[in-house]
Amino acid sequence: MADHYLRFTDASEAATMLAAAGFLSETGAVHALDTFGVVWDDAVMDGDTMLTPPAPRSGFHVNLRLLSGTLPASLAGKEISPATPYRTFAS
Repeated sequence: MADHYLRFTDASEAATMLAAAGFLSETGAVHALDTFGVVWDDAVMDGDTMLTPPAPRSGFHVNLRLLSGTLPASLAGKEISPATPYRTFAS
């Protein structure tokens, strides 16, 4: 089992590339998808004063858990390695 953190340009690119790799089909599924799209950075606060408002990070984010096999080469360029993932699969 392996988890992969993927960042696409937008939802359309994610759908196109995931479908082409066979990950949008439930038939014979050996994977799980967690699509959450835009990731937001939290506001920076000083007490009740907002110093910096919440801001979106670039890209459209999808987590992919492969129960077997490896990440297809077509998706390798979309993989990122966040120091602290925004969301993860339960163990």
